[in-house]
Amino acid sequence: MMKEQKRPETKKRMLKEKVLCILLIISLVLSNTAITLLANAITYGEDVVNRAVEFSFTSLVGDTVKVGNKAVFKMHANVSDANALLGVNLDFKVKLPAESIEYLENFSNEDLSSAGDAYYKYQYTATSQGGKPIYLMVPKTPSETNKPYLSFSMVAGETLDTTMTFDMPKGIGRDLTIEVDETDDMTVTRTDGLTIDGNVYKEGDTVRFDGNFEWGAVTKAVSPASMFIYNDHLASNITYTVENNTKTGLAANGDIFTKEVTIDDTLTLPTPLAFTGITLSGTQTAELTVEETNSPTNANLKVFKIYYGQGADRMLVGTVNQINGRANFAADVTGAVIKLVNGKYVLQFTYTQEATYTDENEHLYTNEMPHPKYTFTLEKDAVEGALDLPTNPDVDNIPTITNKADFDATGWHDEDATDSSATANTTLSFGQPAIDVQKNATTRIDESTGDMYIDYTVTVVNTALIPVTDIQVEDTLPASLEPVQSTIGSDSGITYNSATNKLTWTIPTLLTGSPVTKTFSTKVKSNANLQTGDTITNNVTASNDIVSDSASVTSNFIKAEPDINITKSATSLGQAISTASDQSAIEGNEVTYTIEISNAYGIPTDITFTDIIPALINNPEARADYYIAGVKQDITLEDDDFTK
Repeated sequence: MMKEQKRPETKKRMLKEKVLCILLIISLVLSNTAITLLANAITYGEDVVNRAVEFSFTSLVGDTVKVGNKAVFKMHANVSDANALLGVNLDFKVKLPAESIEYLENFSNEDLSSAGDAYYKYQYTATSQGGKPIYLMVPKTPSETNKPYLSFSMVAGETLDTTMTFDMPKGIGRDLTIEVDETDDMTVTRTDGLTIDGNVYKEGDTVRFDGNFEWGAVTKAVSPASMFIYNDHLASNITYTVENNTKTGLAANGDIFTKEVTIDDTLTLPTPLAFTGITLSGTQTAELTVEETNSPTNANLKVFKIYYGQGADRMLVGTVNQINGRANFAADVTGAVIKLVNGKYVLQFTYTQEATYTDENEHLYTNEMPHPKYTFTLEKDAVEGALDLPTNPDVDNIPTITNKADFDATGWHDEDATDSSATANTTLSFGQPAIDVQKNATTRIDESTGDMYIDYTVTVVNTALIPVTDIQVEDTLPASLEPVQSTIGSDSGITYNSATNKLTWTIPTLLTGSPVTKTFSTKVKSNANLQTGDTITNNVTASNDIVSDSASVTSNFIKAEPDINITKSATSLGQAISTASDQSAIEGNEVTYTIEISNAYGIPTDITFTDIIPALINNPEARADYYIAGVKQDITLEDDDFTK
């Protein structure tokens, strides 16, 4: 409990005389727009959630403290992380009756104020949840409008919960009434003094602020944007990406004031294309089933597979993959159906992202709606039909698959908050795909080991005017070759199967004028048993469901042989002996021979060499010394020669 001697006596008497019933004005700040006061605010029901800020000071045992008893108040504050755009603190104040502060526990007796400050400053010594420092500010010059108050600051994403205890000792002649009115005694302001846009209202014993929000326009992208029909089906799958962000740019957190977003996804096929196995007329519809699973990489993300039919014969029409998600925001795909609209087959479904509650009071204090993003992949085999493509199409008669997204966001207090639409088209191209595979080889010998290597370059070229997708490239190595692992690592995109001695890689989309090239190295196996002049042929094939092309290249095997060079020189009495130097050995003098043997390729080999000693040399057994690398060697002379 605060000790009386630490508070100025004049201040204490004045504060005791000025207990007021206070009218409330609360200032909450999120933007530069003028504040909406409580008098003009909208009051909402108990289902209000997703508040930007909430602040309460609630009695746990009643407002009146009898002599000899204690009163405990719970102080709670929360700032949603949606306020991260503010970049400043929010300052919280709870004004207290002047006569109550003498009995407030757990505050230091040390005054932390500085000379010239208008308030004495005492720090809360107990630990609050969240560890935020709390101060009791007591006016040095009390007045009816200058009250003591509790003060603390918070930033986005923080929560504070603590209790304040008032202890009425025995011997006091009257009970103490502690009244804190939310409509005047509790305020929240920004440290930079800017004002707040939104509504201030009271819910139970808690003051709340709910701000405005606005979403941007939904976007939809498609890949590929050009498609062709092959064997009465699409040449490849089509993937659409749909997403939306808040206009404030808070893409990561979405928007705190959004309860639900819905995106109606509508895909329309051009006549006479239809969905495989489905024939409709008039107002008939084909109901689809949706199977939901968790993403294998993130438990907060969902995968929705849309099927037509039942059992083993059912057909996968498409897959919806949720890209953005967060706990307590459930995604769903509903209403999947195929129907006829103006004679065209149409696939429709609704993607929903909705906030769920985290506690029994249906409150979601710090979670924001993640900005919705998903992909929808239309299966190529789910569409069938033969198009009569014109020879010279113009922009008015090119068949087009159209996909439209209609976005709607519903706020907690706004039934129709934001609407927007986006469309992505896939035109059906005229012509057939074609590819060309090219392969080159370069041979080389490793002079340190004598191993032969063949370096290959494989290039796949799109020779048509339309993209070619999902190309699988297979390079089957002959039995005599093995890949150099350092050239087919994960960065290369090449996969090696040792069981089949096959290299494979994928080209997702091959555009005209953008060839794709891979290079890798191979080594002739040590047990290949090849001889110089033998050939090594390597084949490669690139294909998808529609096109295919192959190439091969043949290389000649070169067996590395040791390249032995021998040099020999002689000296006598320090002079070189040779016909070129016009020097001769003098009879009776010693002659020293130097023999150097080198192998240019460094290929290990057993070498036998013979040195025929001239007949003029006497007693070579006793006089000839043989050195290798400076080390004297023992030699054996046979028939006037020696062999090593």
